[in-house]
Amino acid sequence: MKVALFLTGHTRTFEKTKQSLLNLFKEQELDIYCCTWDNNGHYSISNKFELEIKKELILSEKEFNLQKKTFKFEDRNYDIFKTCKRAAEHGEYWINRLMAQWYCVQKSFDLLENYEEYDLIFRSRYDILFSERIKLEKNNFLNVPINKHHVYNDHFAYGNPVIMKKYSNLYDAYLEMYRESNIDISYAEKMLKFYIEDYCKIKTSFFDYRYRILK
Repeated sequence: MKVALFLTGHTRTFEKTKQSLLNLFKEQELDIYCCTWDNNGHYSISNKFELEIKKELILSEKEFNLQKKTFKFEDRNYDIFKTCKRAAEHGEYWINRLMAQWYCVQKSFDLLENYEEYDLIFRSRYDILFSERIKLEKNNFLNVPINKHHVYNDHFAYGNPVIMKKYSNLYDAYLEMYRESNIDISYAEKMLKFYIEDYCKIKTSFFDYRYRILK
């Protein structure tokens, strides 16, 4: 089975998690794509982590800030950021943080010039310590692990190329979900669930899996 693995986020603990991630794909033909953030000048992810990478991209926050979508609160009495205490407390800080996260996801997926050549596409953060192999299944679902904090989470997921393209383009719909559906876009898990199941009309397959995030 031919699999594309694309990684997103910060690489701070990747040296410690890298091997557990690679162990997932010992029986697959694997291509790796990477996108990360760096404010101190570009570097090579493949050289830094001694990893064979098909394509990589280093983003700067300055670059992101120059082109990012402009957020403003809607002037409406029923607005989620007025009626929900949790949303009001998290507010613009978490909105911008999640927007940057999903921008990185989109840019990483865009590195797959011919994404339809893969049987499965797997997206992960760099800081996940995987405990054991995952039985990868070809189906028409977005496959998401259950963890102890949230049933739905944005740590990693996999699916067929069509589904993963939609998953990876959440950034394009981010502000629209708030404007049109009054969704709390500062709430990572609920926002992703709404995007996948209501906005994209994609069904989710949950699987029980134990893993850790290394800070």
